Amino acid sequence: MADLAKYSITTFQRKPGLWRASITRTDRRPCVAPRAIGKELLSLVTPLDSESEAAAGEAAKAVIEKL
Repeated sequence: MADLAKYSITTFQRKPGLWRASITRTDRRPCVAPRAIGKELLSLVTPLDSESEAAAGEAAKAVIEKL
């Protein structure tokens, strides 16, 4: 489980009513996602649309917990 304090979450409206979140490491170290072993990610976006900004933020937190 990754430390939430090491990540920045930015939510954005992709289309009216559809929200996503971008996740970036705050210490400038690459994210290492389970499916990207051997590759470095600087940031990632939640894979599914959410109905609200708050729901997109919660989805981002769930992704961080899986890192």
